[in-house]
Amino acid sequence: MKKNVKANNQLNAFDVDDAERLRQAREVAMRIAFEEGTVSADVVREKFPVVECLHRNAIGSLFKTNEFEFAGIKKSRTPSRKGGIIMTYRLTNDAEAMVRMNYSRFAGK
Repeated sequence: MKKNVKANNQLNAFDVDDAERLRQAREVAMRIAFEEGTVSADVVREKFPVVECLHRNAIGSLFKTNEFEFAGIKKSRTPSRKGGIIMTYRLTNDAEAMVRMNYSRFAGK
């Protein structure tokens, strides 16, 4: 059976685009958390509309890194969430120190 190499390459390119968007969104989230103390998916959507190109499940993985920790909950302002509860996050101490050292890179976004 012959593999469809072109289809696999197209899927890989799609994954790279999503991974890059997610990386950029994480940087935006880190800057917001550093400047404002906490961050939520709603705020990242407002400041970085490219996030809307990501699958809704990918948005949830935005904060699943060692840089963020749970800070609390609040009502969502996103119309499709209809006032549902969302989590807010803050930077871990290590991540905050890293942003502080590299702030000029994060501030330009």
